Amino acid sequence: MKTSKTFVIAGTLVAALAVSGCQNKDVGTLSGAVVGGLLASHLGKGGGKVIAVGLGTMAGAMLGGHLGSQLDGAQKEQVARTTNHSLEHNRDGQASTWRDPNQPVAATMTPVKTYQTSQGEYCREFQQDIVIAGQKEQGYGTACRRPDGSWEIIS
Repeated sequence: MKTSKTFVIAGTLVAALAVSGCQNKDVGTLSGAVVGGLLASHLGKGGGKVIAVGLGTMAGAMLGGHLGSQLDGAQKEQVARTTNHSLEHNRDGQASTWRDPNQPVAATMTPVKTYQTSQGEYCREFQQDIVIAGQKEQGYGTACRRPDGSWEIIS
């Protein structure tokens, strides 16, 4: 189940980034559920796949809601800025870290692989760690650079 947990955590972190401007726990819960279910749909076959999607959806919702309620709007914005800066400027393996000076919250974003798609789009696989009050959540994902210069997390 370690693989499923990694997918769910990655989905939750991706969801947290996707709603970085929101301050609503419900949005984090919903986004975590959607992404957790989507990522879990790649696991198992037949009845096992249905179970994986159900568990991924529930776990993603819980973790997404937890992260959504633990990070305030300013913290989410800083995590998003750190992520965008790292994707745009860091070489593979070079981490960017942000720490809240007033709260026990930190985020580290590390691009791990850069490649170009057949459509000419630049994409980067990344690892992200978020630490809240000493508890670390780690996730992995992929983001691609859009023609307007923004980065979109695709998985």
